[in-house]
Amino acid sequence: MTQQGHETRTVEDWITRINQRELAALAAIVQRVQSLVGDEDSSAAQLSEVLRLDPSLSSKILRIANSPTYLVSPDPVTTLTRATTLIGFDAIANICITNRLLETLLARKELSRSVVERVLDRTAASLHAAVQARVMISNASSREREEAFLGALLEQIGESAFWSLGGAEIDALDTALATTPQNTREALIRRTVGGSFRQLSRGLIKAWHLGPGTALHEQITPARASRAQVILLANELADCVACEGWESPLLDDLYARIAALTNIETGAAAMRVRA
Repeated sequence: MTQQGHETRTVEDWITRINQRELAALAAIVQRVQSLVGDEDSSAAQLSEVLRLDPSLSSKILRIANSPTYLVSPDPVTTLTRATTLIGFDAIANICITNRLLETLLARKELSRSVVERVLDRTAASLHAAVQARVMISNASSREREEAFLGALLEQIGESAFWSLGGAEIDALDTALATTPQNTREALIRRTVGGSFRQLSRGLIKAWHLGPGTALHEQITPARASRAQVILLANELADCVACEGWESPLLDDLYARIAALTNIETGAAAMRVRA
């Protein structure tokens, strides 16, 4: 079926296309790492074996383990097993996913300049949202903080993955959005994608079997806030800053909502967010 000379695609079509391209490798390592992290019987040695399959990623893990954040002794960390033990399973999983995500999304050489800018903007906003989500629940357990980080990071993975594909359809939507009023852009996106970018994100998360690590309905008890609320607020904040900067009048409302969600004073919430 065609629409104005172009094939009409669905969200499922785009998920298939994304998984057939470069993101297939990302999905594979994400699934392997997540399966080990979710298995209580897994050991640091088993996770290290998975990491050894990717020399570039292994070297990054060792550099992180030897950074001031993690290194607690004068002796350098030289093995992946020790690095995994030092950094922790959940943090390792997020480092793997974030590293692979960045390398994969930014690796394409044939993207137009304006599409590259969209990929960079979305990726930066996703990383900002991930950090903010983790900070919002700083009193939670390590696993809950890392799950919030991952959930916020992947909330907009659909849009980033879409732009990173490149090609005539992506370029056409990029050009159209540049001249489309803000209030009609969502309808234009839905006609091209077959749904919203959020639906595309959720579809990819499901296809990559990331449900347990990014479940958006579980309660984060120390902050008395659901993971869904934390993730959505963090992404809303990151989008606001990306679009309007730190002087946006919309931030006052966001600070108040974050304060209510995390049970702290609005001023304290604002300081924490900006820090």
